[in-house]
Amino acid sequence: MTTRGYYEEYSVQELKELLPNNRHLLESGIPTMTIEESVTSDDRFLSNTWTEAYKYAAYYFNNPSIHDRFFYLNKFRFNFLNLLSKTTNPDEVPDLRSRADFVGWVCKKHNEFLEKEEGNFRMDCNVEKLIKTYGPNYDNVKTMLGEKQYYF
Repeated sequence: MTTRGYYEEYSVQELKELLPNNRHLLESGIPTMTIEESVTSDDRFLSNTWTEAYKYAAYYFNNPSIHDRFFYLNKFRFNFLNLLSKTTNPDEVPDLRSRADFVGWVCKKHNEFLEKEEGNFRMDCNVEKLIKTYGPNYDNVKTMLGEKQYYF
């Protein structure tokens, strides 16, 4: 078996051979969509793209299934390939055990990028603060629905 880099895409047949227990998930044919890069080439820190990466991680599941982890790994890798390739260790696999772990991993990669580009600037990796900033606003939804409890 040949070793692949983190960013090299596997074919469906290769994945079926690597993951025989998850074959049914691979045959479901879930499409992946790209996120268009919304920054110009002169934006030194690619702040809009990092914002999209934080949002993507902040909307991840708290308790993901194996299917969710596999799907988000491929989708994140596909959407943010050019961004992660500029970090110190681009082959590192994201931590997809929970939303907090994923947001923390994105912050770590962002700091690697900033250290490589700038040298002394770092982001504050307070995960709860990042999730509150970039994630879903549950308080807003509660006010729209009212104060009733819909789930028991």
